[in-house]
Amino acid sequence: DPEIHLPEGVKIRIIKPGIWPNPFRKWAFFQKIKKAQKGVEADLILALGRQYSSQVVLDPGNHLAYMEGMGIRKASIKDQLSLVMDQEIFQNTPLILAASEYIRAYTSRLGAPPDRVKVLHPPLDISSFNPHLRKEKDALRAKFGFSPDDYISLFVSFSHERKGLDVLLKAFRQMANKRFKLIVVGKPVTRGLPEN
Repeated sequence: DPEIHLPEGVKIRIIKPGIWPNPFRKWAFFQKIKKAQKGVEADLILALGRQYSSQVVLDPGNHLAYMEGMGIRKASIKDQLSLVMDQEIFQNTPLILAASEYIRAYTSRLGAPPDRVKVLHPPLDISSFNPHLRKEKDALRAKFGFSPDDYISLFVSFSHERKGLDVLLKAFRQMANKRFKLIVVGKPVTRGLPEN
């Protein structure tokens, strides 16, 4: 974005994957990242997601965890390429920061030595989430038509099946007390919604 003014010394290098079709696009990008990092002198190389890194990689979720969570038994070419990339990253990076113990277990199954995997939970912004914001919460309840006595659950997801929305909807159907409300944010749900 040309509107953003970067601090002095910050350099941006744009690497495009090229005109590869899916499922080879991510693989092509992965190979270009590896090539671009050769000979680069840096104090720290940090990969955010599925990008080759020689020092630290952030692992908020990997493809093996995704496949098992979605019940995918037969790996497509795209799945196989993703698994190979994850394995190469995790086997060759000195420090992997998994987002949870659950992800850490899958990272180890992909070949990461257990002593190289540390759990780093996503940070919480205490300026946005703290008890002093109760007045703002009450105003938002009123704005969206919720009563102060409603018990509101928030479900944020773009992968409802993997994250268990079906189980949550079943539970909300069984709640006779209409004070229990569920808000689903992310991928739209078009059918099977209970009244609350």
